[in-house]
Amino acid sequence: MLNEVIPAANASSLKRIFAQEWDKNLKPLPKGDVFKVCVSAVEPFVDGVSLIPPEHAAVLRKYEESNGFSFPGFNFPPYLHMSKVDFEQGYLAIYDRSAAEAAGGLDDKKRARFISNSLKKSFDRGNFADYLLRAAQEDAPDAAVNRAKALNKIERCIKNMASNLGEKIKAAALGNDNPNYRTLCERLEKISPEQFFDGCFEYFSSLIDSYESWERYCRFFVQSGAGVTVFLDIKDYDDNYKSVAHGDTVKWINSALLRANETRGGGDETDGEDAYGNPLSGCDAKMPSVRVGPLGDVILRSMVKEAPCQFRYGVADYESFPVGDVSRRSAKLALETLAQEQFRGKTWKLMGEKELLFAYPVMLTGDIESGCSDDMEDIFNLGDIPMAGLLTNGAEAEDKADFTALAGQVIAALSGISRRLSTIEIKIFALKKMDKARTKVSYYTNFTVDYLYQCAHEWSEGCRNLPDNLRRIKRWGAAKGEIMETERRSIFPRELYTFANKVWRMDGSGNSLSKKIKSMDGLELLLKEDRAFAMNLLTIFISNSAPLLALCGECSRRGKQVIGDKEEDKIVNPAILALLLYKLGCKKEDYMNSPVFKLGTLLALADSLQYHYCKYVRTSEEDRKKNIVNAPVQLVGNSMLSAAETRTRQTIGILGARIRPYLTWARTDMGEDMGLSRWMLKQFSVISFALAESSLPESLGPIEKSELYLGYMAGVSGKTTGENENDEGGKQNG
Repeated sequence: MLNEVIPAANASSLKRIFAQEWDKNLKPLPKGDVFKVCVSAVEPFVDGVSLIPPEHAAVLRKYEESNGFSFPGFNFPPYLHMSKVDFEQGYLAIYDRSAAEAAGGLDDKKRARFISNSLKKSFDRGNFADYLLRAAQEDAPDAAVNRAKALNKIERCIKNMASNLGEKIKAAALGNDNPNYRTLCERLEKISPEQFFDGCFEYFSSLIDSYESWERYCRFFVQSGAGVTVFLDIKDYDDNYKSVAHGDTVKWINSALLRANETRGGGDETDGEDAYGNPLSGCDAKMPSVRVGPLGDVILRSMVKEAPCQFRYGVADYESFPVGDVSRRSAKLALETLAQEQFRGKTWKLMGEKELLFAYPVMLTGDIESGCSDDMEDIFNLGDIPMAGLLTNGAEAEDKADFTALAGQVIAALSGISRRLSTIEIKIFALKKMDKARTKVSYYTNFTVDYLYQCAHEWSEGCRNLPDNLRRIKRWGAAKGEIMETERRSIFPRELYTFANKVWRMDGSGNSLSKKIKSMDGLELLLKEDRAFAMNLLTIFISNSAPLLALCGECSRRGKQVIGDKEEDKIVNPAILALLLYKLGCKKEDYMNSPVFKLGTLLALADSLQYHYCKYVRTSEEDRKKNIVNAPVQLVGNSMLSAAETRTRQTIGILGARIRPYLTWARTDMGEDMGLSRWMLKQFSVISFALAESSLPESLGPIEKSELYLGYMAGVSGKTTGENENDEGGKQNG
């Protein structure tokens, strides 16, 4: 991972916006509720507790040398060894026996809900306080073990960690002391772990005066998966200085730690350079971790001597790849900068399951004109360049703007930096969480903006590689009943992974997910020319999506022209099909003249003729006025799509036999739409004659199957109905 992050640390375009540098041991608080606990000088040694607002808790940090032991914030160990449900059921067993017995026969989920509701009804402050004290004084072995573990943790947090942090602050000799922090530490020095733990129990117990207060503070008493985080402070702090639970105090602690590290590093006599040419000092320390958005904590490099494979070359742990403290701090700061929430969609975006893609521009120093290098750090504003959004699925999760529009925005922003797009390089890497502890680099590449421009142009052309009548769609507008006709949008790279992995059923009623197409395949398709790769994607896609494509075509024949808000697949999948064909060199000017495409239009025409027959022969006039047509669930052309894939040549003969009754009716139709009937007859004759003169394959490969379904979706244009046969409108001609 370091090889991917270090270039970002050295990029002058990023240094201007580097995030606040934090000491590697000063870590963010866990997500969830954080309570401020005020320590007093007299018993019960706690004189205040309050919930810290989330926006305030986000700026607080804890000093943590090892997992679980930190200061002044830490995860508070519960006083009791039992779960919330067991504790509450024990209370009901004494004070509401009927409710406790009724809960015994329920499953875990219903039992927990029933017990909570019963406790809410029967809560009594005096009884609850007595039962809580009785549970705390239980003399069971489990209770003793739980108390010993809790006291050990509290001692390591308020004694050991506080002492270690105090020594580093003292060694930094900043000269700007914080009396409030010093007072907190002095009070904790005089308090034993037992006094603090029991004092917390006594004070928190006094706060439980209702069921609602029990729900608020129960995690201090009973076992909970989430736990509860406390941040220590004092109530009687000096107003001339910031309180301990304040962002400025945390920054003061951070300054002291960074200063102490510099002082200690300056006296380090380790000679030599690390793998990146920086000082070697600090190479034997533990690698720092970085909080990276949805991935959580990510360790920059994890190589431990317990892995035997390292000894293959006679070195292990840090000796296999020495990285000094300067390089570590630079890499940590660069990754923290790229992963900032304000840069979501700009420098990073979710790509796959527990996988983030990072993308940022840098100037190629070899191409920078003389005299301009001093200005390089001021020219990039990453907040204005949605690079990561362009390469994933849009700048925002709910963004439905198409790829072409966003690519134009990105290219325009970068063109304003340098007229020579070849002088700007885009660096990309992706991190994937393998499990809670391990993270791997799942993707890495570099390319110039000039190359991106070419790839984006080809991608956009590929998404438009559709018959004209499929390039426009109808959607519901903002007003009730309003219908808007718009251009089909071009897709984003991640949408290939999202939509092409859906395996549709034959009736098009639902889908399941496969994992054959990987999260980075869309990006690979954008950036690389690989016919075999594109063919493999097309094979998977047409196999997964054929039922949906058939459904899209049949909806057109039935007059269901408007695509709903939850039918995004009907918009994206035809564009994916067109793009994959374009990547394989099959452009619409060519495939629309292929025999297989014409076979698809013939099947569509058969559906239209059958539906037209059902409308005027099988449907009463009263139902027609209500726009109800008595047609079969599956039309004849749609039912023959699967057969056309494997028995292509026989399909025309079978279709002719099945469509003959409708052709006979169309020749004699004298109804209000007889002009349309005659037109369909003519089109059927023209297409059949063209197919008779063509050579159809015995069976269809992926490209031919794609042409078949595109022909079926496109259909042919209506003549006298006032609307087109396909659901997008327009004419078939390219």
